[in-house]
Amino acid sequence: MAATRVNSSIVTGLKRLPPEQFENLTYDVLLLSGVQNLRWRTPAADGGRDLEGDVVSVDFSGETVRQRWYIECKRYNQSIDWSTVYGKLTVAINHQADYLLLVTTSNVSVPCRDEIQRHNERRGVQIRVWPFYYLEQLLTVHGQVAVKYGLVKNPQTLHVDFERIISELMKLAQATDAAVEFGQKSRDRVTLIAVFTELISKRIEDVRKHGRFITHRFKPDRDTFEWCKPAPLPADRFDATSLRAALATIKNVLGLNAVECRTDDGNLVITVATTAALRTNALFSLVSTFGMIDWHLESTEITLKAR
Repeated sequence: MAATRVNSSIVTGLKRLPPEQFENLTYDVLLLSGVQNLRWRTPAADGGRDLEGDVVSVDFSGETVRQRWYIECKRYNQSIDWSTVYGKLTVAINHQADYLLLVTTSNVSVPCRDEIQRHNERRGVQIRVWPFYYLEQLLTVHGQVAVKYGLVKNPQTLHVDFERIISELMKLAQATDAAVEFGQKSRDRVTLIAVFTELISKRIEDVRKHGRFITHRFKPDRDTFEWCKPAPLPADRFDATSLRAALATIKNVLGLNAVECRTDDGNLVITVATTAALRTNALFSLVSTFGMIDWHLESTEITLKAR
């Protein structure tokens, strides 16, 4: 019975989310589901922000297979008809996607479902749907996302990926210990452990006090790292623990001596030699899902955006 009440709460909360928050929630769930290189697309004609990303797998021969997914976020109360899906399908085809995923707080209509099935029997872009009941299952598995957006009244009944967090922190701690033992520099790793622990502690405090994740503004004079430029960092729109964790992860994973930032319409942009190591880094993904921050990766550029 308890699980039923939680799921009902999640569905009700999803339908009450503002469109932008629903899009952000979709981003978090996709990231935790293994989608790589997630990026926002130019706002559509309906004003919504949609996503694209890559799903990477290895086939039986050992070859890497990369599928390009277009993701449409639809916070609807009524069933979605085929004309709506077909319009999105046309965009996905024009951009050479392999899959179109429709994430919605409702479901597709029966005639639309039949049209999707007929379409998928032919070659071309395949259509997939995450209706409200599948989305609520994912949010039960990835409980921190449901908590982050205040979708449940009793977060203790949800599963939160603390095992994944502990695993990553344990690997980092072991690497730090080995670095110390062999006389290598360990300060960056110690800093990363500290800021990540701070991030998780703040999220636990948020849930206890507010029932959801809350933004605690970055204070430039207090929160700027000495290796981050410019100093103080003009980033008072960001959540402090989220930004500090993101910056420390970037510095550690990419092995930078300093992190040079520039501002662009309230975002922080960091130019590096390559962002490749960040694309599949588990800690960097966890910063996004437990933090109040978005990131976008180009080949040599990282853009951080406050939520």
